[in-house]
Amino acid sequence: MKKICIAGGHGGMGNEMVKELKQKGYDIHIISREENRSPDCDVLILNSGIGWFGPLEDLDDKKLKDLMWVNLERHILLTKSVIKEWKKRKSGHLIFIASNCAYEGFSENNAYAGTKAGLLGFARSLYKEVNRNGIKVTVISPGTTNTDFWLTANADHRDKCNPVEPSEIARAVSFALEMKANVSEMIILPTMKD
Repeated sequence: MKKICIAGGHGGMGNEMVKELKQKGYDIHIISREENRSPDCDVLILNSGIGWFGPLEDLDDKKLKDLMWVNLERHILLTKSVIKEWKKRKSGHLIFIASNCAYEGFSENNAYAGTKAGLLGFARSLYKEVNRNGIKVTVISPGTTNTDFWLTANADHRDKCNPVEPSEIARAVSFALEMKANVSEMIILPTMKD
């Protein structure tokens, strides 16, 4: 049975991932917010994320630092904590939850988009480094999702679309895990309202 560690396993998408993957028989460990190293595992899902939106000059410096730490820097540290051992055993799977804004910018979304684009660039480069070691790297990039993320962000875009449900992201994770081939990137977008 594969052991899966999840950073960001308590929120809307994280809860759905835990539920979906437990049903599939995986052994799940949720990495706490205080941990910057992952326990030994076969799969590491990096799902933590926060959002702050608005003109760059209006964003609080502390909130910007938190944004960069949670959305990018911590993911890199958690990845670093498993990669040496995974290279030795020639297996492992990293799944990063990014955002569709990593591919295209949106007005007053620059800092958040920057962290997600950084995560995408990190994952793409890492794949080229580790794929010869039998390690898979997947990036799943949802658009507006129907989660509590919006309760702590200073904006809510759910009224502009039919948001992606967290269970759909959980199924995308499950799909990537079940494929023998490496699923590189998935963009999952909401349908827009009239």
